[in-house]
Amino acid sequence: MNKLDFYEATEINQIKILADKESFFKYKSDTSLHSFVTRPAYGYVVERDCIDISNGKEVCCEANLDNIDRRFFLKIIACMPDWGNYVCPLSLKVNGQVIYENNEAFFEQVCLGWPALYVAVPEGVLTLGKNTITVKAGGGLYLSELSFVSYPKIQEFTQVSIKKHVRKGDRFAVAIKDTKTKFKEIKNNVNCDYLGSSYYKDLLILSFIAGGQGEMGCLAVFEDRTVNLDMPKVVINEDRFIVGSDSDDHRQDDSDETSFIIETLVLSDMGEFIQVRPKFGRTYYKLLSKDGFKKLVDFMTAFGVKYGASDDYDGDIRYLPDLNPEMFFGFHIHEPYLFLNNVLSESHPMKKFFVEETKKIENAQSFGESKRIFLDVLRKSVESFSKPVGQTSFGSPSLLCVYEAEVGIDRMTIEPVSCINLLTGAVRAVDVKSWGAHLPPDWYFGTPVDVVKANKYRLAMQYEYLNGASYVYAENSLFKTNAFTREDWESEYCKIMRKYQREFYDYTLTHPRKGTLIVDNAIVYGRNEYFMWKVNDRIAELKVEKDWDSDVWYKWNNAHHVAWNASEAWLPPSDNQYVAENISNRKIFAGTPYGNVDIVSVEKDLSKYKNLVFLGWNTMGDDLIEKLKDYVYNGGTLMISYAHFNYTDRNDQEMTFPESSKIKEFVGIDINGDTALGKTVDFDGEQFKFESNLKIVTGENYGAKTICADENGNGVVYKNQHGKGTIYFLAFKDYIKEEKEIAILSHLMKVIGNKGDAFCDNHNVSFTARDGGDRYYISVLNMNCIESDVQEFNIDFKGRKISGKVKVGEILDFEIKK
Repeated sequence: MNKLDFYEATEINQIKILADKESFFKYKSDTSLHSFVTRPAYGYVVERDCIDISNGKEVCCEANLDNIDRRFFLKIIACMPDWGNYVCPLSLKVNGQVIYENNEAFFEQVCLGWPALYVAVPEGVLTLGKNTITVKAGGGLYLSELSFVSYPKIQEFTQVSIKKHVRKGDRFAVAIKDTKTKFKEIKNNVNCDYLGSSYYKDLLILSFIAGGQGEMGCLAVFEDRTVNLDMPKVVINEDRFIVGSDSDDHRQDDSDETSFIIETLVLSDMGEFIQVRPKFGRTYYKLLSKDGFKKLVDFMTAFGVKYGASDDYDGDIRYLPDLNPEMFFGFHIHEPYLFLNNVLSESHPMKKFFVEETKKIENAQSFGESKRIFLDVLRKSVESFSKPVGQTSFGSPSLLCVYEAEVGIDRMTIEPVSCINLLTGAVRAVDVKSWGAHLPPDWYFGTPVDVVKANKYRLAMQYEYLNGASYVYAENSLFKTNAFTREDWESEYCKIMRKYQREFYDYTLTHPRKGTLIVDNAIVYGRNEYFMWKVNDRIAELKVEKDWDSDVWYKWNNAHHVAWNASEAWLPPSDNQYVAENISNRKIFAGTPYGNVDIVSVEKDLSKYKNLVFLGWNTMGDDLIEKLKDYVYNGGTLMISYAHFNYTDRNDQEMTFPESSKIKEFVGIDINGDTALGKTVDFDGEQFKFESNLKIVTGENYGAKTICADENGNGVVYKNQHGKGTIYFLAFKDYIKEEKEIAILSHLMKVIGNKGDAFCDNHNVSFTARDGGDRYYISVLNMNCIESDVQEFNIDFKGRKISGKVKVGEILDFEIKK
């Protein structure tokens, strides 16, 4: 038998509820734990047939089984109409034997689907043929469905752990069922060092350190037999990339679900990191005890699996690092910008620390003051949660990660909810010890919940790996979904999610990244900008009428953020990201026709980029003018509008600009006035139309070349040589705030991109380039998600040609000698 069958070869046996038809009725819950936040994302309202079993009477059920030589779970799908009570008395019997008795059985009404509870059925309870199940509940419970979910039985002395590859020098383990503790010794170990044995439930855990590259071998000696261990192959891999799982919606209590999920993650080779994320009413009612967590940590440690913790606002698990400091990855502070959200300030668990800051931001007098308050809040959270053990992380779905990295945080963990390319480019450009991705397929990767959605998760993992991340982990969907529809362990969707993660994890072990990532292009995150995600590229979580970012900087209109949509010139959305047109289907993936793109703070070192463009807000200063002059003078190419030279640090007051003498040599124009922009601009034979009343500056050319003008003859875009570099100066005195009008920005960005060293002719393809010394390494991804999609591409990289076809889920690798 394939060992993976122990975790994936499920069989479902339905259980019939023996009750009169009149006892059944249809029910749907109109509220849930999340319904105060959102409309579209937190679950469709699901109506099911059910029976009220809250009266304390036993309800009889029946199932016929033709094979009981398996491991069984009793699955009960039920909900509490008064879900805010969270728990109710529940008793489950199988063939007269009590298998579950709990006065506080927990049903988590996270979203508008129906939650499930799994209970392991002890061996020997079930019989061939007819089996009687009785359910007794109180306190308000509506029962909809029961079933047996079963897995292949594990025979004594059977190895149940799976691991294909391990890095040289890494710890790993082998697990064997040994109910009677018959183990004696290890002998004949080849290419590995034996560390010792331990027991977890009925499993013998044998831990090792991997030796040199190649095959390993080992014999486990028991009292009455010898078992030849199935050992992983050793690979040489200095690229310490981590793959893992968060526990956003997994139970963290003393339940069979808690242990089953942890065991499956560890034993079936799904990665080397697990993050604990307790949330009252969502992942627990009574949190797993310290001793319970200690057993799980010891189990993970035996296999070399690290652990971390997230959202510990109440300090319930602050002891976790002390359980095994060497294996503690760090604390994760999730979505810290919410600490300043006015809507959530009354309910968010962090309110006892930070709610007073929302009023400060409301009274702030400039963008810069709002930023300072924001950073103060983040510094407080770092002080509250950091420990000398592990690396503390901020996790954000927002381009505000540009600021979040400034407060002494160890690592940044992005959460892609909109264009993954933009967010990756932003976190890649910050200064932290490491960065990675917290991938949320359930909440943000749209609908329907199918193989296309699973492909989004696989593609996100691959993209982050190729683009420089140190780690990725799944927030959800490996074992459960709550958004849109409810999927559980045994669903085909969750199975394929686990399959993709196992395949990806093994790929990272066997395909270490080589060379230094090349990023020539960057979009500037201007001084005191507060952009979170692209306009009209809404994440599914938000109500249609509400943006969370409007609560961070409060009073100021953010219409100028539409200019950020011009980023699609360098990062065009791929065509087939989903199979249904729906508000919840985001433009998450984009191609890279001109190579990778960073989002870099204007305060950072800009010299490593060949091309820089300004799109959104920027508060200018004399120091920044000099910095940009130096950048261009030393060979850089810059695209910037006159609006970005504004000194006034808010957008509802009159703009102020530097004297022309300060910038005329730089931009190539001696500015002496302004005028209304005409309604059309001819640029490279293409007409761009403007409907709003934009102003542009006018003046005498001071070395610049006018490369396009409006119908009145006024220059709109100028090109000027400054030192070794080039500046493209746009005369816009106002920010472009209309979607149609950003076309001229997009066109100019393509002009700049076409002059670079890299070009791909297919916007559905993303490629990364790495400098390996004597050669370049090129990796190619298909950024679509439709399962059968294949994309042809031609890449010109530094004069070398690469062509091919790339399938969904495939990574094509090329080497080019210099």
